[in-house]
Amino acid sequence: MKMKNWTSFVFALGVLFSASAYSSDGVDVHMHLSPGRPPNLDFKASVETLIAKMDQLGIGRVIVMPPPQVQNQTTAYLADQFMNAIHAHSGRLLWAAGGDELNPIIHSTPPGSITAEIRNRFESIARRIVADGAKAFGEMAALHFSFNPRHPFEQSDPDHPLFLLLADIAAQTKTPIDLHVEAVITRQPVPKALASRSPNNPATIQPTISGLEKLLAHNRNATIVWQHIGWDNTGHLNVKLLRGLLTRHPNLFLALKHVD
Repeated sequence: MKMKNWTSFVFALGVLFSASAYSSDGVDVHMHLSPGRPPNLDFKASVETLIAKMDQLGIGRVIVMPPPQVQNQTTAYLADQFMNAIHAHSGRLLWAAGGDELNPIIHSTPPGSITAEIRNRFESIARRIVADGAKAFGEMAALHFSFNPRHPFEQSDPDHPLFLLLADIAAQTKTPIDLHVEAVITRQPVPKALASRSPNNPATIQPTISGLEKLLAHNRNATIVWQHIGWDNTGHLNVKLLRGLLTRHPNLFLALKHVD
């Protein structure tokens, strides 16, 4: 599908933030830093590279966030040097968190195994993230394919009880959820192209759209931003699907991924 057919359906998290503090109106709502690998992390250099690219492209502000993790990597993304690098450009760089701490808890906890201790710990982390100044919970993942042997496959029901809890916290604190999820209508084999790229992808993938609708309906005051619209790895993502979801769920927002 040509990109022009998507444009009327693209809504971005940026509508929730004013860009008036900077002369450019561009707002990129989803960006990752590449500071290197522990212990040789250089967030300052990564941030300076990002600022230079923003200037080149006319982007006023950016929300930076950790990619969705399956193991807790908090030390890599909330290290002092990360926060210092972000705060050095506080007029232009906002930050989101949760992909490094909350996402691993969801993906390591089967829905039927959630205890009061797990719920309390999850909620405590989420509220601390908001208190620390994060502008969104992200990047969270319900279904994320593996694109190379070192890249994990991630799938958890979008209506997992901890996602529902996060929606309640998001609604109460007015903190949007940045969500990575592939469109899967019915259980199907993993696409051949993805199976060949990584052995971490399973033979079959489970539906996501029904669970996504349950998440959206759970708390209408929770803003859910579905990331990477226009990037379809399953063959199920189309304008008809998006039109229906947007009509039924006023708390759903879409963010565009440019696909060459």
